[in-house]
Amino acid sequence: MATVSFDGSIKCIIISFANGESVASLDFGDDIYSEWKRWVRQGDNAKFLQAIQPIGGQDKGGGKRVGTTFFLLNDWHMCPDPVEPVTELEIIDEVLPEVAGQPIYSTQLVDLGQSMIIQRTVPTTSETIEVNTGSGVTAQDKQDIIDGVWNKTLP
Repeated sequence: MATVSFDGSIKCIIISFANGESVASLDFGDDIYSEWKRWVRQGDNAKFLQAIQPIGGQDKGGGKRVGTTFFLLNDWHMCPDPVEPVTELEIIDEVLPEVAGQPIYSTQLVDLGQSMIIQRTVPTTSETIEVNTGSGVTAQDKQDIIDGVWNKTLP
C-alpha cells in the first residue's frame, strides 16, 4: 500500500511504499488530493503555496457528475520517497501541470540511476443520449415517393 506525505519546503508530494512493496495504484482525488487538504489544515502547513487545484465535479443530475481534472500548481511535483523508492506507480485521474508541458513528476529526492515506471489512467465517462434524428417522413410517404418515381413516364 502506498502512502502520501508532503514537503512544502521543496514542493514535493512524496509517494512512499511500506513493507517492501514497490508497485501501487493511487486514485489522485481520493489518495492524494484529500490527503493534501488534511495536511494543509495541520500545524502551519497552510503557509506553503497551494499544491493542487481541482476543476469539474459539478452535478449533472441523475446521480452523475462532471469528471474532475487536477492541476499541480506553483511548481509542486509528485516525488518518489528516497527510502522506499517507487518502481511502478499507477495514478488514476487526470493530473496536469499548471503550465502545459511542465513535468508533474520529479526525481529530485532519489538517485538518478533508479528506474521508475509511471502509468497515468484517466477514467472515461460516457453517456448515451437518445436523439430523434428522423425526418418525419412516414413509411407511406416513402412508398408514395417510390411509386411516383417508378410510375413517371419520361418524355
